[in-house]
Order: sequence, then structure tokens, then C-alpha cells
Amino acid sequence: MVIDNKGMIVTIIDSNDTDRRSGFINAFKGGATCQLFYRDEGVNVCRNSDKKNIDQPEPPHITFLHIRDRVLINDDQRKLEYGEIENTVFYGGNGGDDPEIPSNAKERIWRPLSGGARSLSQDEAKQLCEYFNRPPKERIDKYRPDILRCSIPFVILSTLSVLCQGYLTVIANYKQETNGIDQNLRDKWCLGDKIHVDDNKLKIVQRPEWWLDVFGVIKEGSDEIAGGKWNSLIEGSEKEIDRSANAELKNKIKDEYEQIKDSKSMNLEDVSTLYDNISACLKTE
Repeated sequence: MVIDNKGMIVTIIDSNDTDRRSGFINAFKGGATCQLFYRDEGVNVCRNSDKKNIDQPEPPHITFLHIRDRVLINDDQRKLEYGEIENTVFYGGNGGDDPEIPSNAKERIWRPLSGGARSLSQDEAKQLCEYFNRPPKERIDKYRPDILRCSIPFVILSTLSVLCQGYLTVIANYKQETNGIDQNLRDKWCLGDKIHVDDNKLKIVQRPEWWLDVFGVIKEGSDEIAGGKWNSLIEGSEKEIDRSANAELKNKIKDEYEQIKDSKSMNLEDVSTLYDNISACLKTE
């Protein structure tokens, strides 16, 4: 149910920064009602904007959770005081790339958030209320406030997408010259003009080196994979997927990319699936 922004309730869970809590209060002043959870002299408290105790907190429409204060909330309290995960926004002084943000986080504030000039602004608070006032299925990228958008480029996923397109271009044109390929697939893969492909070009894109050389994970002078660099590549791609609009695809993409390392020859179905899943992560709605 859509309600007026002034009827919304927001919970702020933050023990670390008094100025940051004050920033939230100022940002929502005249708008949503704030409930603040924090530790005061070793005791967990819940207070309103006037620092008066709240005996019975209400279920929030948005929960702002400081990354390192999850310990304040236990499972029994979650539905009342913490809110459902899709209504929770994680934030912290290190920004949205902080490794302590849980993998199932739906939303995060990407810029570092603290007190003073780096506090949440009233315009940002209004945009967040309008966004979370929408039903969950309507919280798509075109409505997402800038503060919830990541400005860090998707380097690994973008590179993988280009490699997939290169592979698909070669395979499509090779099949075109032999037994043909569905035009719908050419259109789906955004392939350009037809090119001549011989057996040598085909072999180049079918070898693991096509996928791995660009990331520097193959040991120099051999075809062995450097374990440490491979792990760094996987961790980097997982971080990019986590901050995409389709983080639930992480395990699928990881499994598909593992096949590249273990397979001597990639096949069309594997690469097509990998490309579709990467495209879904890079897509903005």
C-alpha cells in the first residue's frame, strides 16, 4: 500500500557515530518518523528523534543498518525492529564496497556515510522514501535513487561480456558458412557483419587461453593456472555481481566460469548461458 512519506517509519541502527545519527534525524525532519537503535553506556536503547525512549517500536518501512551494528539485532527481534531484508539499506564509513556487507543485501548506500557534510541529505531521504514506498516488484533500476546506485565500473564482467561476444561471433560465422545458425541468435547476441572464419580462428576461441590470458591467470611459459590469481579473479567477479541488479546469478556465473578453467574446449551452449547471465547483471532496467 502506498502511503504519504510523512506516514513512513524508518529505523536507524547505528551505535558508532552520534553525528551520523543526527544526520539521519535532520534528513528526515518533517517527513518520516525515525526510530533509532544504538548502545548507550553499554545498554541497547531505542529512542525517537527527541531522544526519548520508545517502549514498543513499530515495524519500519525502511531500516538503515550500519554495517558493523548487526550484532545489536537478534533473529527474534528482526521482523519487528529490523525489518525484512528487502527493506533494509546497509551503509557505513567505507561505502558500499565494504566486504562486511552480507551477500544477500538488496540495497546499500554506495558513498561513505558519516556526519557533517557526508550525512544523508534531505533530498536523498525524500528519494529513498519515494523508492521504498513502491511495492518490491516495482523497485527497479530506473526508479532507484542515485545514492543506491554504484558508480564503480564492472571491469571483470564487462571484459567477460566482450570475450563471450568474440566467441559467439566466431562460432556464429563459422556455422553460417557450414550448416547455418538461427538469425534470431545473431540478433540476440548483437553480432555485427558476417566475417570469414577458418578452423584456426575457431580453435583460438575454443581454448581456455581465450578466456584467461586477458586476466593474467595463466603462469608464464606454461598452460597452468596460477591459483592465487584465479581466486582473486573469482572474488573480484563475485563483488561485481553482488552490486549488480541480479546478485542472485552469482553462483551460476561462478559455476559457468569454472568450466572454462576445467574444460579444454568451451561449447556454444556454455558460452551462450554465461553471456546471458552476465548481460542480466550489466543490464539497467
